Amino acid sequence: MDLHIKNIGAIGSIDIKVEGITVIAGENSSGKSTVGKVLYSLLHGMSDWPSIYKKTCHELISSVLERRSAILEDFCLKETGAKRRRTSKARELMELFSSDPELVIAIEDFQFYYYSNVKGEQEESAKISLISKLSTYLVKYIGLYTSDFDVIERAIVKDFGEWSTQTAIELCEVIPDELSLQCEHIADVFSDTFKSQYQRVGEKTSEILLIDESNRKIKLTFSESGNSLSAPIRINEGVYYIESPKVFDLLSDPSSSSYQKSFLRYLMSPNIFTKTRYRYYQLQKTEDFEKSVTSAQIESVLASLQKTMGGRAEFYQKVGLEFKDEKIKEPIHSVNISAGLKSLALLEYSLRIKSILPGDIVILDEPEINLHPSWQAVYAQALVDLQKQYNLKLIVTSHSPYFIRAIEVYSDLADVMDTLNVYSLQRNIDNVVTAENVSYSEFGVSELYERLSAPLEKLESLLEVKYGSCE
Repeated sequence: MDLHIKNIGAIGSIDIKVEGITVIAGENSSGKSTVGKVLYSLLHGMSDWPSIYKKTCHELISSVLERRSAILEDFCLKETGAKRRRTSKARELMELFSSDPELVIAIEDFQFYYYSNVKGEQEESAKISLISKLSTYLVKYIGLYTSDFDVIERAIVKDFGEWSTQTAIELCEVIPDELSLQCEHIADVFSDTFKSQYQRVGEKTSEILLIDESNRKIKLTFSESGNSLSAPIRINEGVYYIESPKVFDLLSDPSSSSYQKSFLRYLMSPNIFTKTRYRYYQLQKTEDFEKSVTSAQIESVLASLQKTMGGRAEFYQKVGLEFKDEKIKEPIHSVNISAGLKSLALLEYSLRIKSILPGDIVILDEPEINLHPSWQAVYAQALVDLQKQYNLKLIVTSHSPYFIRAIEVYSDLADVMDTLNVYSLQRNIDNVVTAENVSYSEFGVSELYERLSAPLEKLESLLEVKYGSCE
């Protein structure tokens, strides 16, 4: 998978290959996090896109039917003399009808001809098919109030001869094209992730080009005149963004016991600490938490992490997620666990309960920041082993030469250097971020290490000024 980013944040124009492990390296404020956020914003929700599209269509169809059914309701009350409305029955019928997959297909077929230059028998056939379905709904709705055949026939032939036709046209106009709907969805995620500040200052157009695993080129454009997407994105992988080990603290909530897996997936997103749980609770699904079992593919990785930590995270029904140290009888509450331990525990736990699955895309924003160098090496080895055994795509941002070197060494030892890409991000004289893939250059990685280690060398030089060189 290849990613081209132009005029996003401080980024001018960069190209990133996403395969195996992709390291985005640079100093603070060099645009590292922007790369991860762009990839997340572009692909977030795409693995669930069919259900998102279905849900949106269902809501839009329901809104049209509710408005148009008010006309039927008035007719039924007048003709039957009923004193009470069949509100619950009518809504049940509406919900059932609007969620029918065949209805969406009929609307899409009619749209295809309605908005194209293809006319004639095919258009008329698609129109008749949709109107036929709506006429069936009309009969069932009136049937909620009366079984009098004469009333039903009069409604269809005389009073509501144009009802189905007009409803078909309204449905055709309200249901958006999938491409425009997906473009709107992605734009919303970008706005949420970047708080509407994703376009580079001074530029009128921003672009992202994605070349997927099937070599399809998909171009997303943001401009003052409007946003556009050249083709729908089709991926099955989940995409997750681990912003901080403090996500562990948010899991320490006993009320989330029945949906830990989906709750953790929700928490693995940018700016999670500025979001409220209300939005998530509307989407929660009950899960069988006890049946979340370890995959044999990653048992060795989990065992290595648990050995380093001396325990593992455990969920307790009354207190939530805590850390169970092998040497201590009582579990340790999250507030008493170091940030470094949370980093390892969060990774191990997310894999153990299968919040992260084989083939998923995981973005780690400076995961080494709270880790001692020895644990940085353990974390780096775990990432390499996971990528190889679990087929994950890992995007790791870092400014630690030690951590990046550890990833490089373990990738070499695991014979996966061909899927390791290390990018050096820097700001040029115009304050625009550029990127260079230093993985395959003779001195590129070494120069990167020297640049990231430069502050330490500067401190040494300051002491040399005072005390002189020790040579």
